[in-house]
Amino acid sequence: MPRPRRRSSSPRDALLVALQRHRPASIDVLARDLRRTSEAVRQALGRLVRAGLVARAEAAAPTGPRGRGRPSERFTLTPAGEESLPKSYAEMTVVLVDAVASELGPEALVRVLGRVTDARAAALLPRMSGLDLAERVEALRAVYRDGDPFIDVARVDGGWRITERNCPFLRLATSRPLVCSTTVGVLARLLGRRVVRERRFQSGDGCCVFFVDESEKADEKAHGFQSEPDVNSATTS
Repeated sequence: MPRPRRRSSSPRDALLVALQRHRPASIDVLARDLRRTSEAVRQALGRLVRAGLVARAEAAAPTGPRGRGRPSERFTLTPAGEESLPKSYAEMTVVLVDAVASELGPEALVRVLGRVTDARAAALLPRMSGLDLAERVEALRAVYRDGDPFIDVARVDGGWRITERNCPFLRLATSRPLVCSTTVGVLARLLGRRVVRERRFQSGDGCCVFFVDESEKADEKAHGFQSEPDVNSATTS
């Protein structure tokens, strides 16, 4: 009985999932799994290799008579390809946030969020060493990932405006907005200036916009967590 074809959001995602199942996998194996032609799979793999999501693996030994024939080229996922597969980080994080608040109390959650803020700031502060304020603002594209194309930085009257169009924590930030305040704290420490969120995904704005006030300094060596004034201090929205 033929196996039903698996559904996927896109041919690219279906190929990545097939590689995860069979890796290292040959083009023929992937073509049979996806019910696509070998040439179509070959071209798709080439694009994924160039994108850094797939790598060529050690070729399989020949399977023909007496081991003759060319070795079968095989492919596998790279760490970036692994990361691109569907994940459920947000659901697990929401459960952990609620567990801390219910088992240990709201004060414990604030302490945990303080540790999160401290760790994120400490990891990124070395990138700011020796940079002036304008250079630090530009370097904030690396807060989530290097060269993030979804971060816009604009010089405005009194400071800078940073627009984030692709929140990597969107599901968590929407359901537990208190956690989202850690980003404001991290930005303030990295820049040494007061940061105010002017627009937010949670309000249906389709982005988060942060205003960096160049006239008001913030303590880069601060520790702990502070909720934004207009964010509910409860664990749920």
